Amino acid sequence: MKEAKIQFYSDLACDNRSVTLVTGWLFLDYLDAVTFPLLFLACIAGSILVIVITHRRVAESKAREWFLTSAIICVLAVSDMVGMVFEGGQFAINVQDFVDSRPRSDLLRSLEWNMLQATMRWGREASLTLSNWLLICFSVERIISLRPSRMNSLVYLDSVKGGAACTLLVLLCYAAISPLPYLVDDTGYYVSEATNLTYHQPDWLRMWLEVQFYHEIIFISGTFFTLSCSALGVYRLLKSHQEEQKHLAQQGLRKHLVAVRKPSNGSSSISTGATRALIGCLFLYFFTQSPVVVRNIVIQLDKNCVFNIPGVDKKNSETIVVLIARLNFALDFFIYLVVDRKFRQHAEYLFLEMLGRVEDRKTRRKKKLLKQLSDSRSTSSGSSLIPNSPSPSYENDQSPRFIMEALLGTEETKKTAEHCCYEFRDVLHAKTTQDTLLDRVDEWKI
Repeated sequence: MKEAKIQFYSDLACDNRSVTLVTGWLFLDYLDAVTFPLLFLACIAGSILVIVITHRRVAESKAREWFLTSAIICVLAVSDMVGMVFEGGQFAINVQDFVDSRPRSDLLRSLEWNMLQATMRWGREASLTLSNWLLICFSVERIISLRPSRMNSLVYLDSVKGGAACTLLVLLCYAAISPLPYLVDDTGYYVSEATNLTYHQPDWLRMWLEVQFYHEIIFISGTFFTLSCSALGVYRLLKSHQEEQKHLAQQGLRKHLVAVRKPSNGSSSISTGATRALIGCLFLYFFTQSPVVVRNIVIQLDKNCVFNIPGVDKKNSETIVVLIARLNFALDFFIYLVVDRKFRQHAEYLFLEMLGRVEDRKTRRKKKLLKQLSDSRSTSSGSSLIPNSPSPSYENDQSPRFIMEALLGTEETKKTAEHCCYEFRDVLHAKTTQDTLLDRVDEWKI
């Protein structure tokens, strides 16, 4: 088996400053080639399903508005997809090398392939950095929402739209600039290789790479510490909230619990599910990013001759780290599926709808709300204000006359009917106000 020595550093005092590239493919290379398509499909399909199911949950909530938590989950899913797309570019390069019949030591890629590899490296680092910051934002939002003063309610996205947009823009800029020295260094090296010139790394770039290397270690380690504290805080607040609910229920204050402690925007289930999903994502992050920190520290110590690592196959260690790190992009959907019961129910109904086993979401929601209208009207006191109106039946619950009678009944039925009209305004062609419905009486021929 042939070997090729590539010298990365000018100081020859330390033998560990050279990296050995072994020709041919090893077992881990084949494992990477088999697992990557599966992880790629899991990431793309899972992220799309996360966005679709999150949108369905928002549409079926009482407020029917986007929350900050839902927006963060969707942006995190998009970041995972982008990161896996960049991983796909690197996978294409590996396949191209495998198809090429020449030994790897003699393989000289074209400048386009080399620039693609440099861009893929930059994109992977940028996507991972963005995901780290989104997890931190997710943790901060969960802590704010779980405070006793907020009663486990979510923050509306419209109320913080400007701040959220500015924060996302800053994070995107930071994620794009952070791995930039790697892109500059790779570009200079590949251009010199294409023009048969010797690449001399500038002093300012060498210093920038050193700073970026230590910055990466500090950033990931700091993210570990921040997310660990956030996970403990979120878990404690969630347990406190659940204990408070149990205490009030044991004292026979179920009605008081529903009326006072339940969020007014109906976001309790989304908030609790998001908290559990966050804790699951944090454990996944610790598992996938710990090898990256260890790898970076070992490489830095080895490069500085702090200790020798004889017989260490850097290529195999790099492949293992990449295989584990890819799980960070691919398993978020399964985390949500396992820890969030409501998310699991929506996913089940979505697949059943795709198979034609159940009715679509809007039809089920419509029947549920009209059933609530029927039950509310049958239990309300007093006669209907519309003379000679027939007694309602479940078959006639979809008629505009029934919704009009509910609007003119008690306050409870009025609120339910208004919500029903808002839910199906495309069907009724009416707004949620009583005046608008009264104006449409002639058209409905009541």
